[in-house]
Amino acid sequence: MLYNIKTPNQAINPAFLKQTPNKEKIENFKKELIQLLQKIDENETEEFNKILLRTFMLNIYYRNDYDINVYNDTINKIRADLAIKQNGEYSC
Repeated sequence: MLYNIKTPNQAINPAFLKQTPNKEKIENFKKELIQLLQKIDENETEEFNKILLRTFMLNIYYRNDYDINVYNDTINKIRADLAIKQNGEYSC
């Protein structure tokens, strides 16, 4: 697998670069990321690690306003792992 290595300025949407970072949020992100990386187990199932990722996402940003679940739309044949839902609407 080839990796395309980018600098932070290349990887981030320019609109986000205009926002002032919040030190408390950055520290929380770092803490949660360290916990996530310590808990990931390559020998475990995808579902196990998906739950870890879901917990990480909820803890860093989505907890109060969003829900993250598996989304299945049998009519349109759409399946999304960890679909993010806000105000009753999925964003996938």
